[in-house]
Amino acid sequence: MKKSNFYFNQTGASLLEVVIAIVIGLAVGITGLYMLNARVLSVEDGRVTNEAENAGEEALSALSGSAPALVSGGSFTAVSDNILTLSACTTSTCDYVLLPDISSSWRTSPSKGYPYGSPIPTGYSVAFFRRWRVEDVNPTYNLRKITVAILKDEDDNKPSLIAETTIKILR
Repeated sequence: MKKSNFYFNQTGASLLEVVIAIVIGLAVGITGLYMLNARVLSVEDGRVTNEAENAGEEALSALSGSAPALVSGGSFTAVSDNILTLSACTTSTCDYVLLPDISSSWRTSPSKGYPYGSPIPTGYSVAFFRRWRVEDVNPTYNLRKITVAILKDEDDNKPSLIAETTIKILR
């Protein structure tokens, strides 16, 4: 009785089909993981942007409350095309927004308004660096403009956020 090679060829074809299916499945799985990673990073960037906006608004609010006592000037001299011309920082023109280290998470509320130049407490890192500028825009009407820039680090001249407000000072 003569043996047929049909069974062997059929097995070889099945093995090849399985290998191709595994390769396609791996490609689809890896693509899915990259898409998931991009989505997670997008959500994290959104949360960081939200925290930057909150830090900027909080600084504007705090500075507006003490506007009559603020000295004109600041830690940057100009904003042009979203690039700052930096000046020296002082405790009255810059501060930090601190974040608990890796053992915590972004869900933990950041510590805003930590004094510039102070040593960073153990267990925290700088999440944002805030610089601001105060200008008398119309002395006749006692108007002052406060501009706050949120930066990734102290020497960065491209802010993540620029927020400003103009307030009337009652004298």
